[in-house]
Amino acid sequence: MQKIFTNKIKCKFCGDVIESTFMHDYKTCSCQRVAVDGVHEYLRRCFVEEDDYIELSDYIE
Repeated sequence: MQKIFTNKIKCKFCGDVIESTFMHDYKTCSCQRVAVDGVHEYLRRCFVEEDDYIELSDYIE
């Protein structure tokens, strides 16, 4: 079973890379189009359009 190692995304509009680093650590990019939350427990993505971000999360076995 895979476990989330890093929980991060890159906004395609402003270029910010945002990462959730602790539980309920909700972070938004500087242009406010995307957000990330969940650290190692879950992947939550908030966005204006589904194609607004690039997934950069890593997993471990």
